[in-house]
Amino acid sequence: ALLRTGESVSHFPRVTDELRTLVHGPLLTVTTRIAMWSKGRHFRVERLDEKRAAIQDCGVMGWFTQDSQSSVSDRNPIRSTIAHYGKVDEILVVKYHAHTTLEEVVLKCKWFRMNLVGNNRTCEEDACGFTRLKTGANSVISSNWRASDPFAFPHHLEQAFYLPYLDDPEWSIVMPYVPRSRSIVQ
Repeated sequence: ALLRTGESVSHFPRVTDELRTLVHGPLLTVTTRIAMWSKGRHFRVERLDEKRAAIQDCGVMGWFTQDSQSSVSDRNPIRSTIAHYGKVDEILVVKYHAHTTLEEVVLKCKWFRMNLVGNNRTCEEDACGFTRLKTGANSVISSNWRASDPFAFPHHLEQAFYLPYLDDPEWSIVMPYVPRSRSIVQ
């Protein structure tokens, strides 16, 4: 029983109210939050952390699939999963309201440049095994949506803290946050 062109979704009993609501699209108004809880983590927008130096709840990291090429003429891109690091810029709440009410939270992030090789590298592992990340002002990708892809769902991200590196203030050490409800078993 496939949907044919011109047929209404309402004639199919297996289609849920949630799917019908998504098909109608979101409302035109989007609200924002300054903080939220997800998976035992407290995400906050960066401007709140700037006011309180002791709190760093805006840092995030996520593992995303990316195609990489060695040059523009490379016809064989390599697909790999790469860690991305950033800070929460905005917390957006997108509401859907048709057959049922749905609410989806999306984080708009400022991502740091991820260059893993060469003299211009921005991410590396130090001698102690910690991830070092260049977090200076020039290390943030411009907010051009096509270049930075700033949006991510909270359940795709982990919280991270960026501790200033003592030898060089341009660099920080990335410390992933593990909630109390989880334990690390090795």
